[in-house]
Amino acid sequence: MCQRRKTMGLFDRFKKQTEPTNFFKGPRNEKGFQQVIDWLKQANEIILVLSHDRKMKIGKDGQGALFLNAYTDVSQIQPMLKKGDVIATMTFEGLQRIFEENGDLSYLWLNPHSDSAQVYRSLFTPRHTFSEGEAINIGLPATPPKPIIDLLEDYARRDSGVAAIYFGLMQSNNEFSYLVYIDSPNNHEIVAKLGPQIKALYQSNNILYPVDFTYENFMDDAKYLIYQQV
Repeated sequence: MCQRRKTMGLFDRFKKQTEPTNFFKGPRNEKGFQQVIDWLKQANEIILVLSHDRKMKIGKDGQGALFLNAYTDVSQIQPMLKKGDVIATMTFEGLQRIFEENGDLSYLWLNPHSDSAQVYRSLFTPRHTFSEGEAINIGLPATPPKPIIDLLEDYARRDSGVAAIYFGLMQSNNEFSYLVYIDSPNNHEIVAKLGPQIKALYQSNNILYPVDFTYENFMDDAKYLIYQQV
């Protein structure tokens, strides 16, 4: 008796390849994250999935932060694309414009189903962009958030490029946040590295206010200085 053998067709192979594998082969540490940043800055086909009316799909995480999903290639998209789905390709400069025009976006979530790299808006644009005529008040927090200050000071001691760090409490439009300025020629890259660590501290230590970074030193005063290179 001849037994019929089931052959694997294209559809079967496609079904078995629904779980994307990591695009980035680097370690899950600061060095590996730097590889992600380097790729983003040079990429010219960062993929976004749009709604049927060609609008961006914005997600919200458990802490209420808004994020934008992006992918290195179509194989990373889950659920898989189907007829009628719309995708767009972006350059790094395109993502910069998106974050500049959408001040409530907190981070880009790259390949959320594999590499799962969360890249904070500070890589694309200043964490807080001050609009013309915006009223802001800056002072000293009554109770400084020690875990965050310790993290900033520890990083500065290990990075000879950091000349100083300033830390204050900002009020803008009836909202409060801690404001950080890092005096370094590499401040964009430093903020991108520290962003995930600061977010983790903010969540795990029940810190009162979120942390914003600025690339303009509104706190050029000794009372806001928490670190200075000697």
